[in-house]
Amino acid sequence: MTSAHILEEAMSSKDDVITFSSYQEVQDLESAMMTSAVMSSQSADEESSWSAKHR
Repeated sequence: MTSAHILEEAMSSKDDVITFSSYQEVQDLESAMMTSAVMSSQSADEESSWSAKHR
């Protein structure tokens, strides 16, 4: 095992970690966007039902 080979191993495993963490961030972002989309559609439904009741 040369030091260059060890360094290469470390670099490739570091890349895996970085890729995984950004994948995790993308997943979190997507679920956050889904949640906010659901929230806004729910509040729109509540508004329309409220105005229907108070006509």
